Amino acid sequence: MENKLPSCLENRFSLKALTVIGVDALRKAYTSDYQMMFVTPYGIICGDLDEVQTIEKLKSEIKAEGSAKVDLSLAMDGRNKFLKDLEANGKVPEISDSGGVINLKNVTIYRDNMIHPVLTIDTLLLFADQIISVSLIPRER
Repeated sequence: MENKLPSCLENRFSLKALTVIGVDALRKAYTSDYQMMFVTPYGIICGDLDEVQTIEKLKSEIKAEGSAKVDLSLAMDGRNKFLKDLEANGKVPEISDSGGVINLKNVTIYRDNMIHPVLTIDTLLLFADQIISVSLIPRER
């Protein structure tokens, strides 16, 4: 089954999200010893980009391996299905932003310095509008 976006999202792009994808492509081409680093209004977030999970992929992973790790990006799959249902019922949803979301794994969040993280988590959905800048940082710091 094709994972097609709802029509209200089809031609919407976040330039920040596209830039992040481009920086990650450069990282993959040259080295895997680096993680993405995002400067946000809160602080610095470091992590690895991860592909967006779908319910279909989760079900096939459970079938193949007997279990699966839940990925927060499943929320985007649910959001898209909700919007498609609205459209199928003749409603035209008005979207107020580009909806750009960056799915991260192996996440470390720093507030005042990059010595002591305030939080280390498996996964995080970072809304692209919260990104001030992006760079690469050595994985081992």
